[in-house]
Amino acid sequence: MAKKKARSKSRAQTARRRASESAMPAQKTPLWAIIVAIILFAGLIAGIGYELTRDRAPEQATVTGDSVLVTVNGQAITQSRLDFHYQLLPERYRTTLSKEEVLEELIAEELIIQAATQEGIVASPEDVHARVQSILAQGDLSLSDLEENLAGFNVTVEQFEGLISRQIVLERYRTAHLSQTPEPTADEIAARYAERLAEYAVPEQVTVRHVLIRSDREDAALLSKAIYDDVRAGADLCAYVMNESDDVGSKTTCGEYVFGRGQMVPEFEDAAFSMEDGDLRLIQTQYGYHVIGRVSLSPARTLSLDEAREGIVTQLRAESASGAYRDLVADLRLKAVIVYPASEGVTGMIGAADVVEPVAPVETVGAVEEITPVAPVEPVAPVEAQGSGGTRVGARIIAREEPVEPVVAADASDIAAVLSCVARDATLYGTQWSSDTRAARELFSDAGVALTYVQCDGGACADAGISAYPTWVIGGERFAGRLSLEQLRRAAGC
Repeated sequence: MAKKKARSKSRAQTARRRASESAMPAQKTPLWAIIVAIILFAGLIAGIGYELTRDRAPEQATVTGDSVLVTVNGQAITQSRLDFHYQLLPERYRTTLSKEEVLEELIAEELIIQAATQEGIVASPEDVHARVQSILAQGDLSLSDLEENLAGFNVTVEQFEGLISRQIVLERYRTAHLSQTPEPTADEIAARYAERLAEYAVPEQVTVRHVLIRSDREDAALLSKAIYDDVRAGADLCAYVMNESDDVGSKTTCGEYVFGRGQMVPEFEDAAFSMEDGDLRLIQTQYGYHVIGRVSLSPARTLSLDEAREGIVTQLRAESASGAYRDLVADLRLKAVIVYPASEGVTGMIGAADVVEPVAPVETVGAVEEITPVAPVEPVAPVEAQGSGGTRVGARIIAREEPVEPVVAADASDIAAVLSCVARDATLYGTQWSSDTRAARELFSDAGVALTYVQCDGGACADAGISAYPTWVIGGERFAGRLSLEQLRRAAGC
């Protein structure tokens, strides 16, 4: 027994002498976390994997059983491409994002890339090289580490560089076309604080510092007990954190953690909350042996406005930028030819000779509701483009006839008159997550006109052949995508 104690003491003394030795190597950032960070920074969550499949995904569906879900100015997005992108998403995104939402993001990204290409926005090889080197440095990865990680996704370095190139182009287009986000005013900050006061409640929290000795280390129990005894006698806990702790992530903060109840394993949490400030305790958990020193206990409270200000400003800036981005994409959509093939149940482009079957009665599909009138708004100007089959209005092709002058509503009553005419024979199918759906509903609501609306979240409209959101059914014909006031008027023949 005496020998064991002597050996334990010797190990503790050895640990103290290791202050000049290098600490354990930091855990490298997983490549997948880096890829996700790139995508989130660009603001297009579903853009993951485009370049990874571009060389393998055909322009049109050639894979057996594959189908074209949508074409964006002639560029096809197939079912296999959507499935590949979706499965690449981390699990936490797959549980919150539907495939329909991912498809909408793919359409948005395709629109931006095409617009950027037309404007000559590119990423040079030097730009890509610099970005890749930055990513490697950020994740403490070597090139061989990168190749090994990518191989797990059946992806080459060249394809990864293609993804980086695409992200740089996306960033540059956004920078060129989105104005500087305005700073939130003091009144806006105060209003948000009052509106969401409950969100700024901080639960009881404890601050501790600890040294972790993994159970599989030689003499782990003896070593942790020696460290515990040494620190109780006045030794520096932080020195043991740097030189002995197996908790790599907390080495630079002297093993410190600040947490509330329910955030740590039970043994660690129970010890931390039951100790007094300045106490030291040795416990064992599934991770190994912990020498814990409690620093302080903070009672539950609510953050003051000053304390919450920085977070509120960040939140409001993000909301403003997100709104500007949605408007940018909506504008590109109006100018684009976006086609949902009729075989999928949606006629995205309708020629003079096309025949569209009427959809099932509204009462049998989804949850129908009427929109509550609010106040009038200005109409959205019509956008037209020329195609081989006629003049495109929104997502519809109208046969060439004599030029039709657009109707511009002079005042709120004219707007309401047009929308009332449209609403008599129109049904809107949409989802809560679709910004185009929200814009369409607000157009009618603000003009004080009730519109038949079918909520399709959760696939409620699939049986009626609705697979794109929003989809308008006007006079028995279907129109996919966002339609302006003039486009609605023409579709309804008002």
